Amino acid sequence: MYKNILIYIDQDRPRSWKHVLPEAVAIARQHKANLNVMSVVPDFGMAVVEQFFPEDADDKLNQAVMKGLKKFIKEQLPTDIPIRPIVAEGSVRESILKISEKIQADLIVLPPKIRRSPMAELGATSAHVIRHAKCSVLLVRPPRQQEQD
Repeated sequence: MYKNILIYIDQDRPRSWKHVLPEAVAIARQHKANLNVMSVVPDFGMAVVEQFFPEDADDKLNQAVMKGLKKFIKEQLPTDIPIRPIVAEGSVRESILKISEKIQADLIVLPPKIRRSPMAELGATSAHVIRHAKCSVLLVRPPRQQEQD
């Protein structure tokens, strides 16, 4: 039985969530689980990067992404399941693993590849998460007609 489900959302890329979201919602309903919806922002902490941005740039970005994520949740998700928005900093793959441990996720739901890649069936992020996650990972493939998009 699942209690905490984690799903990664790239709000600007519907391909990353369009077919995955309904599956995550269905599983959350079936198991009466919490659905943790996560977005990731780049890490400004590196000195070489940090020098080009105002001191509070990372805070402003985190707030803007959280606001967008809450709007996304309101527009795309039902209200009959508990949903928690999460914004993490860093690489997507490491953030998914770190947050999954922090919230004690027992299921991570991902698309096979987050970005379009003609060479790989399984994306680098998904492959990394599958190898290193300490919980189950469900890859939700798009319907056949959407694979061509």
